[in-house]
Amino acid sequence: MKNKNVRLGNMVDGVGSSLLAIICALIFGFIVMLAFNPSQAWPAFLSLLSGGAATGSKGIGQVLYYMAPYIMLGLSVAFSFQTGIFNMGATGQFTVGALAAILVGGLCGDIPASVRWIVALLAAGAAGMLWAVVPGVLKAYCGANEVIACIMMNYIAMYVSNEVIYNFYYDQTLVSTKYVLSDSILPKAGMDKLFPDSSAGSGILIALLFVIIVYVILYKTSFGFGLRASGKNLEAARYAGVSEKKNIATVMLIGGLIAGIGGGILHLSSITKTLNLAEVFIPESSYALPIALLACNHPIGVVFSAFFMAWLTVGSTLIQSNGFPTETVTMLTAIIFYFSALAFVFKKGIEKFKMKRELENAKGGGK
Repeated sequence: MKNKNVRLGNMVDGVGSSLLAIICALIFGFIVMLAFNPSQAWPAFLSLLSGGAATGSKGIGQVLYYMAPYIMLGLSVAFSFQTGIFNMGATGQFTVGALAAILVGGLCGDIPASVRWIVALLAAGAAGMLWAVVPGVLKAYCGANEVIACIMMNYIAMYVSNEVIYNFYYDQTLVSTKYVLSDSILPKAGMDKLFPDSSAGSGILIALLFVIIVYVILYKTSFGFGLRASGKNLEAARYAGVSEKKNIATVMLIGGLIAGIGGGILHLSSITKTLNLAEVFIPESSYALPIALLACNHPIGVVFSAFFMAWLTVGSTLIQSNGFPTETVTMLTAIIFYFSALAFVFKKGIEKFKMKRELENAKGGGK
């Protein structure tokens, strides 16, 4: 009973700290908007907060469309962080996963249409795992810093993808990959009826399934307990017989699988979603870290932080009608990214405050 109360208290602290971080980010974002365009700042801010609600069912559908890859990205990073591994390579894993899904969905017309999207997602997951192997092996067996190794793999992924696109599936008019075959798109699973004219499909259902799987692995299995033990106290985990090297490699592979499938989900949810031939990362991939941080690395929390980010993504497209350029939207997103790191700061502050109060109560009770 005591352990259950402790877990509940930790969850409340996590939710509270995330909400504080979000409020601070929105306040600071509004101040920036006031500085740029005082007369339109408040209407634009309300448009931003309205998110998917502004355009009815279509807007909600778009929120779900963005939520799916956001969940997968945040889940990839959160899962790794829970085990003490800093998987900063989700961007690269997401990129090669997207590329693999597009190639299978566009070039493999011989595969039956009924299973082609499944094969494409499996290819995306395999590509993400392949991209996670190098930093995982370097960390586990060579003691290399996984953050540096992952960041380098991100850039390699970008340039390798550009080369593959140009040589195998390039559309000169689009300056990107060609469109995938229409029968390679993820099934709508009734989402087109619930949210007409939106891009929502079965991607959100697949993402939620992965949330459940990761939650069960982390909190309901001995394997997950060993992973979390390594993240909290590596020396104690070693003493208990947990294989550090095996854990590192396994965590990186699972993280790569999740991020890779996330890239596939995004680019197979709409026939017009292409992978651009450009020296920049896929914009959606930059949400991986802030989503994980706002969720305090908890799989269930990832769902809510991904929803928040997707809501703002849809809402941010509306503020341009209030006289704010595209760069303002990018800047607001960056502000939210920075403030997401405060979730952990606030959580630690709440924990210290509660500990101090408990000590004071204990002293008072002993008098």
